[in-house]
Amino acid sequence: MLAQQGDYIGGEQELTQALQSLPDNAEVRQLLADYKLHEPEQIERLQQERLAIPKQALALALKSATYRNEETLFEEHELKASKPVGGMESAIIAALQNGSPAFEVHIPGQ
Repeated sequence: MLAQQGDYIGGEQELTQALQSLPDNAEVRQLLADYKLHEPEQIERLQQERLAIPKQALALALKSATYRNEETLFEEHELKASKPVGGMESAIIAALQNGSPAFEVHIPGQ
């Protein structure tokens, strides 16, 4: 059932538990091997879904009466880096503060 829903990670957890009860079951072992092959696909899909949330939120906000017909006030920018976000924080802040136009950056708690 979990595989039909595309949840190979959840299915793998269930199969691992089943394997503890049925350690010699070839079908469980084969299913577990198959599910492990699909796990990277599921991880990628979940990441893409997570990354789409801000765009969906902006689109929803722009549909509201407050921002209707004001889409041109917003620009979409995407940053891609090979480093983790934490390692890029100071570079991103410097670019925003030194850009044209310059932005004021306020970080809560600092």
